Amino acid sequence: MRHFRSLAACILALTLTLSLAVPASAASGSFTDVPAGHWAAAEIRRSVQVGLIQGETATRFGLGRSMTRGAFASILCRFFQWELVDYQDFFPDVPKDLWCCQAIETALVHGTVTTQADNFRPGDPITREEMAVMLVRALGYGSISGLDLGLSCPFTDVRTNQGYLALAYHLGIVNGTSATTFSPDRSATREQAVVMLMRIYDRYYSAAPAKLGFVCDAARKENWTGFTDLILSGGRLSASGVVTAPKGVDDFLVQCRLQGSQAILGVTADAAALSGDPTLQASRVVSAADGFGGVALTVSGMTAKQRDNLTALVTALRQLLPSQRLLVSVDANGSYDLAALAAQCDGLLLSTTPAPVTKNGIRVAPLEPPEEIIRALASVPASARNKLSLTLSTAADGCTEADVAALAAKNRSYYSDRYAQNYLLANGAAVWYHDAASVAERIQLCRLFGIGSVCLSDLSALAPDSSILKGIR
Repeated sequence: MRHFRSLAACILALTLTLSLAVPASAASGSFTDVPAGHWAAAEIRRSVQVGLIQGETATRFGLGRSMTRGAFASILCRFFQWELVDYQDFFPDVPKDLWCCQAIETALVHGTVTTQADNFRPGDPITREEMAVMLVRALGYGSISGLDLGLSCPFTDVRTNQGYLALAYHLGIVNGTSATTFSPDRSATREQAVVMLMRIYDRYYSAAPAKLGFVCDAARKENWTGFTDLILSGGRLSASGVVTAPKGVDDFLVQCRLQGSQAILGVTADAAALSGDPTLQASRVVSAADGFGGVALTVSGMTAKQRDNLTALVTALRQLLPSQRLLVSVDANGSYDLAALAAQCDGLLLSTTPAPVTKNGIRVAPLEPPEEIIRALASVPASARNKLSLTLSTAADGCTEADVAALAAKNRSYYSDRYAQNYLLANGAAVWYHDAASVAERIQLCRLFGIGSVCLSDLSALAPDSSILKGIR
């Protein structure tokens, strides 16, 4: 998986640079062969305005005509703003004088196409399957698509590239030709290609995510301006209904007011606390949260049998906090009624870091693995996705950023392309950690799934010049 960098700069450069190449008569998308009421008219017009595609002529788009493989490769180069490579003669049927030869070879360099087949067939109509596979690979998810992610897919006529098509379906890149068919071998028209690309364009180039964060040490007074919610950890709800307040509340509330962030009380509870009367438990939590702008609830060790108890507690909290923030932490491997929770709360803080796995004495479980994020987001009901915030770990195995920097000064750092993350080998163990690039990768996945916010697990573990903070900004 590749790193995604400087997306905002890409948007500006893509819009300004490429739009200059569009003929003036086509810049408005006013093609004579595209009726105003056509189902793809709006997307064709937008694709021209952002410089993604040009008409076959200054006045005709080529409605209904097949999109060729070479033309699609050229469009992808514009979409991702790839710098065209020098011609290397990779394919025997892509000569140097072919108009799209550099675009095809650039797509190859970026992993969008392969040389498994001798010929590229640039003039052939591109099929719906080929188009989806090329876009998934261009996004950097070719390797992940080859894994068994267990993603559901309604299309019964997909026989090859099933992982690619399943991921494309869950990302909203493709729709079926019916409820159960995809028609993978059907040629794609120019307007179908444009609509598919514009679906992903809006998400790929969406705004920076909203930012939330837990604060485990209220004594740390760093500049966390830009965070909508700051959650003070340390509150605890026991089975008896006793709520233990965290330390440093007064200083924390002052800091939140100065930085313009909502102060949230973080309350953890074990599963036993769910056995009490939900209304009574909720009232005790709300009483402890006096002065805060809301509550963030985290329940550990919960079983499938207790999920209704959690929903009942969250429902009771909602009734007592009708106008304040209510956040609930959920684990990708847990059992929750996500639709019911989403209906009651303002945000679901989703954690996807798996339990540590050891192989030959070395940890092989990274933080928030991309495939776990994909699997988790794909399983969330559509009604709950707009409430999701992906939780990103700021501390690796208890190490702060400063600890990781000290380890890196003494040990060699490695990069895992599979997990899009760096790790250190220290004292016979792997220490995985986030930096700006790995965080940007995960935010990109959030964008593609339509998830608009991220939550950092402990802002207190970050350095003043934090690379992680740079990644989410």
